[in-house]
Amino acid sequence: MLIQPNKPIQLPKPYRIPLTTQTIELQCCLEVAADSDDEWIIPTPIYSIGQKVWLIAPDLPIDDWEEKRIFGIELYAPRWQHGSLMAEPVWYYGVKALTGHGETKWLTEDKITQTPQACDFESDYF
Repeated sequence: MLIQPNKPIQLPKPYRIPLTTQTIELQCCLEVAADSDDEWIIPTPIYSIGQKVWLIAPDLPIDDWEEKRIFGIELYAPRWQHGSLMAEPVWYYGVKALTGHGETKWLTEDKITQTPQACDFESDYF
């Protein structure tokens, strides 16, 4: 097809695809072999993958806390050779920037919170 210089060129209109977001809930199912010597019960994780959380920084004002997203959950439950637990099981949460970029930080649930206002720094917890 030849383009004639006297006639205006009609470009096609851009096609826009509306973006939609979908929320899914990921649940974890964990099977751990029970041992009669175990003194601890493996707790259910408090947070889930994809959930927004805040990194607790007691030395900073709440307005300066960083909001992150959970991208991974890992259970730390070391066992002795005979199978019983060495220490109380602890969940570690892998958090990154909300966009998913950057390095993953692995933190316990006492280092993150869902609502910054719920933190009580007067307690002996910190």
